[in-house]
Amino acid sequence: MTKEEASLKKKTNLEITIEALREVEQLKNTPNKKSYSSFAELLKDIEDEEDIYEEIERSEEDIAAGRTTPASEVLEEIREKYGL
Repeated sequence: MTKEEASLKKKTNLEITIEALREVEQLKNTPNKKSYSSFAELLKDIEDEEDIYEEIERSEEDIAAGRTTPASEVLEEIREKYGL
């Protein structure tokens, strides 16, 4: 269970609802907020964001396991490939 999940379990439904309403009010007053033309578009955006977090987690696992390539090697491959 994540910290966020544990925190939510401690809160009452009323507290969660009040927090959500406050967040909605903040979003309404944000000048550069993103808007969606459909609920499906919103869900797709959320799904894409979850995919990013999964990729970051996999990357962190690769780093911890030593499955990396030095940047100097990658840059050299790019230079060779594009004649730089």
